[in-house]
Amino acid sequence: MRILDIDLDFFLDEIEYFRSRNNKRLNKKDYNPWNYRQVECFLENSFGLNQNYPIEGKIFTHHDELFTHVECEILQGKMHPPFVIHHLDAHSDFAMGIDNCSEYIMETLLFVDFNQRSSLIKKAKGFQN
Repeated sequence: MRILDIDLDFFLDEIEYFRSRNNKRLNKKDYNPWNYRQVECFLENSFGLNQNYPIEGKIFTHHDELFTHVECEILQGKMHPPFVIHHLDAHSDFAMGIDNCSEYIMETLLFVDFNQRSSLIKKAKGFQN
C-alpha cells in the first residue's frame, strides 16, 4: 500500500522558511497558489491520479494527524504494514520548518523504540494541535 501525503504549501509559487507554529496564514501578496489546472496536471502526470478514477482520501490540518489516522486504521484492521508514505512538501518541516523540530527528532525521538514513538509524539511539546 502507498499513501500520498501532500502538504498544500507545495502548491505555492514561493517557499516560506523558518515558520513558527502561530497558525497564521501566509500573506497573499507574497505567496500565490498554483491555479487549479496546474495542480491537476501535476498530480496526474507525477502520480497517475485521475479524476475519472477517484481514490479515498482524508484532509488533515497538521502533519501528525496522518500518523494518528494510520495508527487507528491499523488497530481497526483496515490497514496492514508494510506500507510507504510519500510526503510531498515545499520544504522539510523536519529541518528548518515549524519550530525547528529537527533537534527533537535527532536527540530524542530516534532513540526511542519504534513501537513506543507514537505515544511519545503525542506527548511532545510543539506537536500538539
